[in-house]
Amino acid sequence: MYCFNIISSKYNCSIPLERRITVLRGDSGTGKSTVIDMIEANDPTIFIECKAEDGSFLHWVVLSNTTWEFVIRGATNSLLILDDLELIASPEFSKAVSETVDRNNYYLIMSREDNKSEENLSIKLNLHAFSISLNSIYNFNKSNTRKEHFVLPRYVSSVIEDPDCVIVEDAKAGKVFFEQFFSCKVVSAGGKGNIADMLLCTVEQGYKKILVFFDSAAFGCHADDFMDAINLIHLNYSEVKVGYFVEYESFEYFLLTTRFFKDNAVVVEEWNNPIVYANKYISWEHYFEDLLYRVSMNLPYSHRHDSELKDCYYKMCRCSKFYNRYRCNKCFGNKLLYKDKVRYLLRGTKFDCLLAYYHRKSVKVKPALTILAVKWHRDETKVINTKLKTINGF
Repeated sequence: MYCFNIISSKYNCSIPLERRITVLRGDSGTGKSTVIDMIEANDPTIFIECKAEDGSFLHWVVLSNTTWEFVIRGATNSLLILDDLELIASPEFSKAVSETVDRNNYYLIMSREDNKSEENLSIKLNLHAFSISLNSIYNFNKSNTRKEHFVLPRYVSSVIEDPDCVIVEDAKAGKVFFEQFFSCKVVSAGGKGNIADMLLCTVEQGYKKILVFFDSAAFGCHADDFMDAINLIHLNYSEVKVGYFVEYESFEYFLLTTRFFKDNAVVVEEWNNPIVYANKYISWEHYFEDLLYRVSMNLPYSHRHDSELKDCYYKMCRCSKFYNRYRCNKCFGNKLLYKDKVRYLLRGTKFDCLLAYYHRKSVKVKPALTILAVKWHRDETKVINTKLKTINGF
C-alpha cells in the first residue's frame, strides 16, 4: 500500500492510498486545502513523498481544469490530486481514468462537507460513474495542536440483532444465498443505486430492524444517499434500526472468504499483494469477480458474476444436484455429505459473526443401512433377521 506523507515544521499528515481512488472528506479549516498549497509551493523545507511498503514511489501532481486530460493520459506511476471534485463534473474524466488504469496511477480527491452548491450536486451525480470503495473514503482531521493531521475511516459497520427484513444489492446469486440464510424477508434492491430508496420503502412497509448488504467495494458513490436515508429514518422513525457491514466488499468477496477458498494458494498469494494484483483493476469489485471465476473454474461450485449460484454453496452435498455427477470428490471428499454446508463454510472465517443470524440448526443426517442377514439353521426352517450395526458414514 502506498502512503502519501507531508512533513514540515508546522504541518504533518499521512494519507493511506490502498486503492486506486481515495476520497478525503472534511469541513473547511481542517487542512485539506493546505495539502495542495504545500505541494505547489515547492518549498525545500517541506518533505513530501508517496512511497509503498515495497519501496516503490509515485510522482504527484495537482490536476487543473485546463490541463487535466493531457496530464492523465500522459501520467505513469503517479498520484493525481484533485481539489473539491470540480474536474469530475465532466463525463470525459471517468473515461480517461478507466482507459489509463494500466498506467499505475492513483487518485486523491478532496471534498468539502459544507459545499452544498448546485455545482457540487452535479458533481455528486457524476461520481456515480466511479466505483469508489466505501473503505477508501476518509474523514480528514487535525489535532488540538493544529500541526498533526490524520485520517479516519468515514464509515464503520452498524450491527443489529434479529433483523425482520434483509436488503441485498443483487437479484441473483446474493439473494438466493441469503434467502437460504435468513428466516426473515429478503428483498433485492436491484442494484446499488436503489439501496437508499429500497431502505425507505421497507420502513414504510412497517419493518423495524433492517439489515442491508451492499457491495462496499463500489458503493462509495452512493454512500451519501444511503446515509441521508438513515438520518431521515432516525428523525421520523426512532424505533427503526438499520444495520450494514462495510467489510462486505461484494458477494464474490464473501464467497472467497469461505472455507471453499480461504486456504487456496492463488487467493492467499494475491490477497497478500494487493498492489500487484487487485490494483490492476480500477475497482476491487471487478477484481473479486475475476478472482472467484479463476479459482472456481472447472469445479462443481464454479461461479461467474451474474450467473446462477450453484447449490453447492448452501446445500448439503448429498442434497445438491451436482452430487451424482461429481460425488463431491472435487470439493472436500465425502466429509460434507451430511453436514450443514453454510455453517461449515463460515465457521472460523472473517464472516463467522454472521452465523449469529443463521436460522437453521445444524443438520446431522445419519443414513441407516440395515442389512438383512439370513441364516439357515441346521433344520433349515428358522430364519433369523439380524440387524447389523448402523453405518454412520462420514
